[in-house]
Amino acid sequence: MSKCIGCGIKLQSENKELPGYVPVSSTVEHGENVYCERCYKIIHHNYDYSNITYDMLDNPEKLKELEKTYYQKLEVLKGKKALILLMIDVLDIYSGFIDRLDQYVGNNPVVILANKADVLPKNLKVGNIVNKIKTIGLNDNLNVREVYLISALKQKNIENVMNKIKGFLSHHKGELTDVYVVGSTSVGKSTFINTLLKIYAGSIKDVLTVSSQHQTTQDFIKINIGTNAAGKTCYLIDTPGAINLKNITTYLSKESLKIVNVKNFIKVRNYQLKEKQTLFLGGLVRLDFESEAMSVACYISNDLYVHRTKTDNVERVMETSRFTLLKPPFNEEEETRLGDYVTYEYHLGENDKFASWDIALAGLGYIHLTGKDYVVKVSVPKTMLVTIVPELI
Repeated sequence: MSKCIGCGIKLQSENKELPGYVPVSSTVEHGENVYCERCYKIIHHNYDYSNITYDMLDNPEKLKELEKTYYQKLEVLKGKKALILLMIDVLDIYSGFIDRLDQYVGNNPVVILANKADVLPKNLKVGNIVNKIKTIGLNDNLNVREVYLISALKQKNIENVMNKIKGFLSHHKGELTDVYVVGSTSVGKSTFINTLLKIYAGSIKDVLTVSSQHQTTQDFIKINIGTNAAGKTCYLIDTPGAINLKNITTYLSKESLKIVNVKNFIKVRNYQLKEKQTLFLGGLVRLDFESEAMSVACYISNDLYVHRTKTDNVERVMETSRFTLLKPPFNEEEETRLGDYVTYEYHLGENDKFASWDIALAGLGYIHLTGKDYVVKVSVPKTMLVTIVPELI
């Protein structure tokens, strides 16, 4: 039997409880253009399957097996001549790279697509972000040829990416035939391919299944994109996402994802802080500042509540506003899934040659700091990667 056109899983009609189930009547009616029952529910009923992910997060053996399965699928890339499109989230450039990817793609050319660029404020130093992304890729031993800031949803820079793909396929003596789109879960790989199909293949609706939930794509999905310089058929191939255990969104409920996922142009929230003050980003992040005066700018979802208070009032605020103002998390179950909190302390601005520093919070965005001789303490769930760098944005 064929594969689901939405997620790539092998279809079967024998057992409704197993992945890939589709009624026999659907295959008779639609032939090979069939969605599995899971994809059908996601597309038409906004089906929530997040409990499957939560079960894995609570089970180290399942996580290990999931990781093993993912890398087994990447084995197909070893020794193959291909173009690799690595997609990351422009608001999460540090945790978005796949561990050991170089061992599978070898010296194949890699083009990095930093998605969701349409949400970035115009005053952002995008050149710094592009350079940093390229540096991270090169440090990971990837043969990075280009970095594009794109929006898969709003079609930003898509034409330039497609021209780059055509260029590679026409200038490698017919060696390159396949273009693999790889990346962590929920970075927009399937949305990107759907956009290409709408622009270049005349699709009037999404073909691949898209969801904010993790692991929507189950297996490889091959799409014919014409021929290369040698006249060989070329394929654009969507791949399952690698689960990102350093990104806070992996542990959040569907309700919380609606708040933290950046959907629209970011309205930067600026704060002038004096003495000892604290900022809460929902109930996920606490930032304690010790400084005579400093400026803080939050590049995060417009829907994520930011609460400012004196540091002396923190305990009272946490006690009275937990799961209400300070959300997500929405409940104890979600709080437990996030894990214990850890605190990182940074002493900045005294003898630094840098005018500003930026804190990258994996899954949320950036906090931009400007001041002299200050201390900042960042308290986050231990599952979240926190990276602090000078003058990124």
